[in-house]
Amino acid sequence: IAARQSEAALEKLNRWAGALSSDPEAQELRASALDARRVACTDDLCRFAAARDARTVRATPTRDAAFTEARGRLLRTLTAREVSPDPAVTARSLRAVSSLAAGASAFYEDSELVGAARDATTWVEAERARIKLVGAPTSVVDDILERSAGAGSATGWPELRGVAVYASTSAGRCEGFYVIGSAPGARALTGREPGVGRLLRQATGRPEATVRARPTSSRTDTVARWSEGGTPVVARWSGNALMELRIGNVNP
Repeated sequence: IAARQSEAALEKLNRWAGALSSDPEAQELRASALDARRVACTDDLCRFAAARDARTVRATPTRDAAFTEARGRLLRTLTAREVSPDPAVTARSLRAVSSLAAGASAFYEDSELVGAARDATTWVEAERARIKLVGAPTSVVDDILERSAGAGSATGWPELRGVAVYASTSAGRCEGFYVIGSAPGARALTGREPGVGRLLRQATGRPEATVRARPTSSRTDTVARWSEGGTPVVARWSGNALMELRIGNVNP
């Protein structure tokens, strides 16, 4: 704890919990380790959680003050409504707020915090919808799709779980997307229409954009082509199953 190795200290305290159960210093040791975790935190949610846990283990006036400060800071972050003129800065900020809101919503006993998280999520989604992905820098695409580092074609959108989204880029900007099921033998997009539709709207910047219905045809493989605000879109079906979607300038 003195060396600020909070995680190592907590791991040892957990390992020796049984032996320390009757030790009068054990609770203070745990609370002190959580204090050290709070100091080492790099985001508001981590600081709040550590301050809350330390105060719960062993409250003191100092820990009460740290909890109040961390909670207030988290609330200010969740209720801020600042947007940068730089799309890359905005996308990165929106992703950070979205992550904080998701974490804060788990503290269900704090109704004010949960309400702020819910409102922040609503605001983030509205602001994200304003950012057109086709033509945007690749960093913006990664932040809006909530891709993790090295994720390749995966996204963080729950609606697109099991869907591969390949971005076509040129000179650091997105030119389009190729969308298909990510699992071999399960390439169809059928059943994932809400996520695919959301991606189409985000990519083209058109809130009214929808995936067109399958054209009437006696052929098994059928293709539909249309344009969303100047962005070409191609959808391909096999039978009644939507198999792939191409948005913008993309050649898989």
